[in-house]
Amino acid sequence: MLQLFLLLATLTYEPRHWLHYPSMSEIKSVTFSNRSLFIAVPGGIYILDPRTYHHRRTITVADGIEEEILFAAFNPFGNELLIVCPGHLYQFLLLTQQIYQLNPPFKHISSIGIARNGAFLETEMGLFQKNGGADRYTTARNIIEPVTWYGAKDTGNIRGWTFLTPYYITDEELNPYPLTRAYPDPQNQRLLVVSPNYGVLIYHLNLGIKETAIRLGPPSEPVKTVLKLNNQLWFCTENQTFFIDSAGTWHFSANRPGELTFQSQHFLTSQQFFELNRQENIRTIFALPNELLIGTNTTLYRLNNDHQPALIARFNTPVNAIAQFQDSILIGTDNGLFLLTADSLIRVSDPFARLDFGVYNISQTKEITFFGTQGRILRLDPDNTWTQLIPPGFDLSQPVRTMTAQKDFLFVASNQEIAIYRLTDNTWQSLTPQQGLMPSPITALYADENFLWIAGPGIISRYEYSRQLR
Repeated sequence: MLQLFLLLATLTYEPRHWLHYPSMSEIKSVTFSNRSLFIAVPGGIYILDPRTYHHRRTITVADGIEEEILFAAFNPFGNELLIVCPGHLYQFLLLTQQIYQLNPPFKHISSIGIARNGAFLETEMGLFQKNGGADRYTTARNIIEPVTWYGAKDTGNIRGWTFLTPYYITDEELNPYPLTRAYPDPQNQRLLVVSPNYGVLIYHLNLGIKETAIRLGPPSEPVKTVLKLNNQLWFCTENQTFFIDSAGTWHFSANRPGELTFQSQHFLTSQQFFELNRQENIRTIFALPNELLIGTNTTLYRLNNDHQPALIARFNTPVNAIAQFQDSILIGTDNGLFLLTADSLIRVSDPFARLDFGVYNISQTKEITFFGTQGRILRLDPDNTWTQLIPPGFDLSQPVRTMTAQKDFLFVASNQEIAIYRLTDNTWQSLTPQQGLMPSPITALYADENFLWIAGPGIISRYEYSRQLR
């Protein structure tokens, strides 16, 4: 019999619990105040410390921005960040840390210029000057030079900076990336240089020496798998692997043949890993001491220190999930659940006969194992008791493909929502875009003791559930 559970009230959105990482593949503008650095990308505005480059916050749709961001400009005369979207103008006030939608007498803004006498907006109705931080505008004719433009008339020309010659940079794998725009920060004696698909490079303004780079967020393609190895959180897309280390620094490596890798000794950056993914499409990865278990569209492999994938079992159906169960390995496939022991492969059944319809995900706490099946989740407790769970509102015709478990919680993704199951009292809560979740398909989840990592196309979000769900 199905067990019914009470659905709790949905959570409230608290920005302090969220850190969003939209893709930096396309950088729209770089602007700064005395205390903040703002990097605008289509999916949000990164806010960093202008001296340490510590990532403080990201302004996204969760804060009220309804469209893709075209560019942003800091206006010191209103102590405000002006954010331009195709049909809207937004104001982010540094004092209150709040977003407000403005109502100017024009619809489209092509450029914003910051000059000594204020902020100027080029629109379909001509040039306007914004009156301080208020939502008031007057027509304008003259701008007192110098002026820094953002948008269509962007003045971040790199050709005036000869030390940037030949106007490209190479990464650890010797892949070239062009340098396209440069924004001087005289107060901190730095030059911030934009490189699409790479990030923002920091040069000393006078010495011309490259000091560091700001590289945050995933590539634009979806993340397929998230796993933790050696205290590093790894993300795998179709063509790239990257990780975040314990200090919060992002490291990237492309999976392309013939290239050097920044950490070539690692399984996930080996040529053999790439070739296997190219030939058979890797669907799931499970880390064991000194080796990986890899599931593809048809087969289960072992990848060890020799970097040679060894065939363990061929299923001729997609291998969706791998987990350790006591001294054996559980393998979830479209054709059911299997237990791999030292010398045999055994099909596993359940009292509800749900596993036979396919197992699409396996998630575990220290004691409990959850199986994602068609339209529901099976829970296996240490006393060998089986229970069926159905997230509220879940489409029973769809398989449960994306979930993760940690401590007292199970997280289950469906469309643009995450259902949260609390093991201590068998109740559900809902996490939606109204509570901070990005309104995009969820392709992968991973939970550690403090954070839930949520991946979608061109976005990774970190939710500190341990503070809000206490």
